Amino acid sequence: SRTSSMSASRASDRASRGTALPGGLSRESLQRYNEVHLSESLLPNAARLTHTRIRQDPAPQFQYSPASMTAIRNKPQLRRRWIVLTLTALLMAGNYYCYDNPAALLSMLQSHFSHNGTPEGEQFQLYYEMMYSVYSLPNIVLPLIGGVLVDRVGVIFALNMFSLLVLIGQLTFAAGTSASSLHVMLLGRAVFGLGGESISVAQSSVTAEWFRGKELALASGITLSVSRLGSVINNSLSPAIARSVSLASAVWFGAVLCLGSFGASLILGAVDRRATRQLRTEERRRQVEDSRKAEAIQKYAPPTLREGMPALGNAPVGKGARAPLLPVAAATDPAFAGIASAPFIALCVTCVMVYSAVLPFNNIASALLLDRDFFPHGTRWRDASNRTFVYDQSTLEPPGTPCSSARGKQLPFCIALAHAQERTALVMSEPYIISAALSPVLGHLVDRLGHRAWLCMGATSMLTLAHVLLGTSTLPASYLLVGLGLGYSCFAAVVWPSVPIVVPRSQVGTAYGLLTALQNCGLFLTPLLVSMVYDRTSMVNPANPYAGVESLFACQGALAMLASLVLLCSPSARAALNSKAVPTA
Repeated sequence: SRTSSMSASRASDRASRGTALPGGLSRESLQRYNEVHLSESLLPNAARLTHTRIRQDPAPQFQYSPASMTAIRNKPQLRRRWIVLTLTALLMAGNYYCYDNPAALLSMLQSHFSHNGTPEGEQFQLYYEMMYSVYSLPNIVLPLIGGVLVDRVGVIFALNMFSLLVLIGQLTFAAGTSASSLHVMLLGRAVFGLGGESISVAQSSVTAEWFRGKELALASGITLSVSRLGSVINNSLSPAIARSVSLASAVWFGAVLCLGSFGASLILGAVDRRATRQLRTEERRRQVEDSRKAEAIQKYAPPTLREGMPALGNAPVGKGARAPLLPVAAATDPAFAGIASAPFIALCVTCVMVYSAVLPFNNIASALLLDRDFFPHGTRWRDASNRTFVYDQSTLEPPGTPCSSARGKQLPFCIALAHAQERTALVMSEPYIISAALSPVLGHLVDRLGHRAWLCMGATSMLTLAHVLLGTSTLPASYLLVGLGLGYSCFAAVVWPSVPIVVPRSQVGTAYGLLTALQNCGLFLTPLLVSMVYDRTSMVNPANPYAGVESLFACQGALAMLASLVLLCSPSARAALNSKAVPTA
């Protein structure tokens, strides 16, 4: 405005009459700074439009944000964030690969331990279920502790520690497999579980620190995509290694991948520390420069202009400075009070039910799909002595001639079983293949379009329908698992990026930890329920023993739908989750 220009001109004339300017500023620099910044940026909009004075302290105190907080806020502006994304995805891929090692090798583990004549082998099914129980039970609490640890001691330290626990656990599990000791294998799974879920908390916090706004869902989708590729490769590669080399070799290969993931974690820590030091140095340099400029302006600017000038520490400073990307709802809506808010609770219920209907299903998918579609129980075959036997739960291989032997591999039964197992492995990998392919695309669409609450409802509906049809229809499982994969991919692309929207940034690590802890509570209880339901259903309906199990999964999907409906019925939650991520001042 004309008044602001005249004031800036008088300030420049006044400065030119002085003998020296503080802060090393030249007269030309001060004049240019007055003309540009005093009239356009330092005065609030209301003062520039109405020329009214804003009431503030006559001697403003310059308070700057800590340099470390500025470094965190500016990380999403660095190009190296894509290197960070690559490293986080790779370190999670090894974790996902080894988590499902027992499920991919179920039939071979069962055959291996059922023929060794030990008491452990007679109770193999119990030990197999415990491989997932000892993993999930401690993680009911540990991810919450891990989330607090991430918030207190730093995400990189926590990430390296959890990655090391994963490596030690897989090494122990592989040693137990080589020694044919189920007790040592259980110990390895327990140690693996100490870091397996908490590392997801740390990884989510790293992603939320380096990506915000419209890139967060895309980054989460890419990470999940690469991670799920680990599960897909495990389902196909582990049985192939076990058949061609040995059972122990398949598990040791997973340990090698965990070693690579630990290396990725160490490299990620180095990249993050270097970026933090660089941004902290730049912030300190800006603070010194702005302090010198502010000192000169406070001394030479006209009183009218100086009294209406806000403190520089309360506004973005420096070239290219921008307001941080904050979740709109968490910053402005009192309904989003943190981890005790209704939207976050509904999000937790949805997450627990969905993951309880997907991951435990994958644990039994090999046996379920083999019996349902590819190699049903009750069929009659001939062994090496040309004697007839019935393939059922008590006779999984030809009597006296295991399929792992050279002679057994030539039997028609073993050839047909191997072919059926290959087809089963491919079909059971469909949800993870779809998740790996679509997660980045869905994450990008969520970033651009929003509609998270509606997508959550659609995803839970697809999951529920897929489980209902698996238990009640004769439709091919290869078609139904496509629907399961679509629902799972859509849900995963929505739920994790939604956490920073419904909780304050200071509680993001704790929120991720609580969500993961509740998720593991469901993953601990669901296999026990599956075992109970399967035993009862097999006695009542032996022709379709998995109908009751699928009914259980369908009920969990229905509960997830109800929780999604809560999000849709809440105006504040619906508005926040369906909106696009935008920067706020």
